[in-house]
Amino acid sequence: MNDRPTLISDGEKIRGIQRFSSRNPKFRYFTITLASVIIVGIFILVALNIPKSDILKIKIASEPKGAEVILDGISKGTTPLITRLKKGDVEIELLLAGYAPLKSVATISENNQTINYKLAKSTGGTTILSYPDQARIYIDNEFLGLTPLQLKEEFNGKHVIKAVLPGFATKEQEVDFDTDPSVYFDLQKKRVNLKIGSEPQGAELYIDEEYYGKTPWEGQIETGTKKIRLAMEGHRMIKREVVITDDSQINYSFESKDISFDSQVDNDSAPGAKIYICIPNGETINKAVPPLFLGSTPLVASANTIGIYLTGNEKMPPYGLVFSNHPTYGATVSSLPMDESGSILTNDVILTFPGYSSMDIIGQDLSSISYPSLINEKTRRPGTLDMNPRYIVVGGFFVDRDNPSKKINIGQNIDKSDIIVSWNEKYMACYQPGQVKLFDLKQGSIIKTVQAKSPEFSFTQDSMYLMVLSGGLMNRISCTTGQIESSACQSFGVLVPITDNILAVSNSGKLSLLWDITSMKITKFSSIGNGSFWEKYFEPRSIIQRSVSGNDKVVVLGEVFGLNCAIAVNPKPSLLNIWMPEENTRLP
Repeated sequence: MNDRPTLISDGEKIRGIQRFSSRNPKFRYFTITLASVIIVGIFILVALNIPKSDILKIKIASEPKGAEVILDGISKGTTPLITRLKKGDVEIELLLAGYAPLKSVATISENNQTINYKLAKSTGGTTILSYPDQARIYIDNEFLGLTPLQLKEEFNGKHVIKAVLPGFATKEQEVDFDTDPSVYFDLQKKRVNLKIGSEPQGAELYIDEEYYGKTPWEGQIETGTKKIRLAMEGHRMIKREVVITDDSQINYSFESKDISFDSQVDNDSAPGAKIYICIPNGETINKAVPPLFLGSTPLVASANTIGIYLTGNEKMPPYGLVFSNHPTYGATVSSLPMDESGSILTNDVILTFPGYSSMDIIGQDLSSISYPSLINEKTRRPGTLDMNPRYIVVGGFFVDRDNPSKKINIGQNIDKSDIIVSWNEKYMACYQPGQVKLFDLKQGSIIKTVQAKSPEFSFTQDSMYLMVLSGGLMNRISCTTGQIESSACQSFGVLVPITDNILAVSNSGKLSLLWDITSMKITKFSSIGNGSFWEKYFEPRSIIQRSVSGNDKVVVLGEVFGLNCAIAVNPKPSLLNIWMPEENTRLP
């Protein structure tokens, strides 16, 4: 028997078993599979040592952008750079031609964190920067200035630099001035303890519009200005803006109170005024939210009910509006002061109405008149003879019915609409082709003749002046001396005295401007106001006149908070009525 080993060639089979060879495909598959398992296992072991929550996405930005970013000595790209880093400290270096190199140790603490850098132009020496700016810089505990700081003196070797900024955590780092041309501090806001409570408890707490839970709440928060919002069903929302600098404890109360509403005329009670609450939207009201009707004065309403109405929209108003109509004494507008949380800052609201009615001013009860019918009336020249039956024109003479022997020759073919009498009936003015003549009725003589083509003219309410508008000039003529003063005025229209010192120019029924008689220049409506809340929001539109007991009464029509309104301007500005623009009916 041959005991010599048998040589087996490649591919030769022994009892159906193929030789295990590196050229065998099964061998190669087995080798690759084993290697993959080993690699995956190693990766898993490494991953188990680095929790997923410790790998954070960050953004590194610089001003200017385009700086090379070097992280722990490895170039990663240019700013703005988005990358993933392990939670903790990382050394960041920024390089940009023309700017001082920047080295910083940044703390990676949260996902989607942005680290901002501001590069300084290279000027030689050492530059110290921080984000944010204005940090106090100390070198070896000696204060040197605020960032951005260019050191004027030279430092050699290693020194400790400290950056201090209120509301931010103080940072220190050791710097080798022989190798670091610039130093950067990425300052992080300081975290402090905050406690927030409410009465009653259980209110939903939002800080900077992020839900934090229900009161009482306690936790850590970054310093700075915070918007705090507390919401509880059945209560008005509380909104506050607070500055957190150190450990703080804050308590809020949802307690309700009552607000009383009353109305008066000349300090005497005038019950029966209807009260509506509206929401301001800039200089108009929020018409998307119907007015809140509270009832008629005197009444007591829940501040909680009013607060919920005013704060129940996306944007909280700075105050509430109180609109009121009185069946006899017209209307008024007042405000409900509020703080930033929507809390009403008053317990009593007194609504004051003028001591006269719309019947006194306009000769009619405005509750029965629509706004369009009023605003469509044409403004007429005040003081004309058709409104004063005492005077007539006969055969070219101006005649006083009470004293017909005294006649003034004014000339032929003068229309009586071109003749006006002063409010005190001491003076008369008439227009003849190319001129306006001013007469003294007692003396029957001419005081002054003014050359004017197609003019408009009117006496002032105090009868001291005759105002003549012609050829782009406003002329003021003294009724006692005949002295003239003129100023440029480009508008044209009927002249209507509103007060002793204010004249309105009305063109085709629309108010063009208000004119200050004393200063002889254009003025604003606020100049005739008496300090009422609504006056600064009033926009005049037109003027109407009514004769009441032989006297011309003037009413200015316009808008208050986007609502149509009529106001009396004499003896003081007072609201006579308010209409909703769409329906042109009394509010609401």
